[in-house]
Amino acid sequence: MQKKHAGHWFVSDTRLGCLVHAELGLSIENSGKLVSKVRQEAKKIALEQQLSLVITDGPPGIGCPAIATLTGANLVLIVVEPSSSCIHDLKRLVELASSFNLSMSVCINKSTLHPETTRKLIEWCNRYVIPIVGLIPYSPVFPYAIQAGKTVLEIPGNTDVIEPLKKIWRSVVNLLEI
Repeated sequence: MQKKHAGHWFVSDTRLGCLVHAELGLSIENSGKLVSKVRQEAKKIALEQQLSLVITDGPPGIGCPAIATLTGANLVLIVVEPSSSCIHDLKRLVELASSFNLSMSVCINKSTLHPETTRKLIEWCNRYVIPIVGLIPYSPVFPYAIQAGKTVLEIPGNTDVIEPLKKIWRSVVNLLEI
């Protein structure tokens, strides 16, 4: 049996700061070990640079990569989109995060695509006392910003998106008490 590497991890300096990330090999599933390595390196760099916050973007699902992402986290910000399976997927992730005794909050992305499903998501979160930190409306500005190599905040005239993003950030900062 041959050992296969899931991928490689990298440290990149961007105009917005340091980014620790990974690239998966072709036809290779994500690995909890790779996620753990990326998190370990990010923490090391944060300590060296005296940074008070490391943000980890976790994978979808509840498998080993998600477990590796949650390990040692202070807060789980669950980004969910209103779809046919969203409440089922949200419930599974909430159960996983609860097993780690982690604080959670929810952000509903593309909230205007299916208003009825968005309403059901809000009701579900309220029933389980999970704070909703914001709703981001569907907007074509996101792919435009990616193509332009900018953040959404750098694209003028998008207050319908910018204001919710700022509110979400303020809420997350308050939840983290930083």
